Amino acid sequence: MISRVICYNWDTFPDTQAGPATLQTPRPLTHRSKPVSTPNDTTDAQGVKTCSKCGEAKALGEFPYRRDKHWQGYRTTCETCNGHRRRARRQILSGDISMRRAAFKRKWFDHFIQSGGVARFKARIVQGDPDECWIWPGAYWRNGYGVFGVGKNFNIGAHRASYAVFHGDPGDLCVCHSCDNRACVNPAHLWLGTVQDNHDDMWAKGRAPRHGMFSDSQVVEIRTRFANGETARAIAADLGITKTHAWAIATKKVYRRVE
Repeated sequence: MISRVICYNWDTFPDTQAGPATLQTPRPLTHRSKPVSTPNDTTDAQGVKTCSKCGEAKALGEFPYRRDKHWQGYRTTCETCNGHRRRARRQILSGDISMRRAAFKRKWFDHFIQSGGVARFKARIVQGDPDECWIWPGAYWRNGYGVFGVGKNFNIGAHRASYAVFHGDPGDLCVCHSCDNRACVNPAHLWLGTVQDNHDDMWAKGRAPRHGMFSDSQVVEIRTRFANGETARAIAADLGITKTHAWAIATKKVYRRVE
């Protein structure tokens, strides 16, 4: 049998030696770290509350109301101050960098030059033949690119640092490899381009990831058979796929890059 133990606050009982008094119902103590309703000293009788952050006196409607198992009541900061905090938190959670980090990212090249990054980078690399790849001897990211530290808690790709040392500031453009070796920092193998230029170079060299089960020639054959009047069911029976898959290939719902 499970018994339930309730602790009572015996301070609510009247003192029997002080004379007759009205008996009050004992109030069970709560397990919460804070009481369910906590009076706020900054709230006056007119329902005006002072924000603990900006210090302005505002109506209770300007304060967010929170209710969970640990707290029930109005927050100590107003909606405006909470909005700034929520927006900053959304930036962090969504992967956006902070304003301070964004400002540093825009001027990383200046800091790279002023902090002696050129000498540090040249001391790390081993310069070989101009036509061969110079493999970065330092740390690497998981994607295979080398890492070079520029400032406190700020790193850039080693290939971008190499371009900055030997050619200049790459700006907002991508530093692409002509040798297709991500670990290479040879400035002769690096060139600037946009994101679209980098993607076009990837597709032209056949380095794009292929997740489909059919080659480009097979996709063209399927679409030709469908255009000549053959049904998707017949095509699917020959290839061992579903008719929905065959119809999606024939109508360019998938493999859109194949003309």
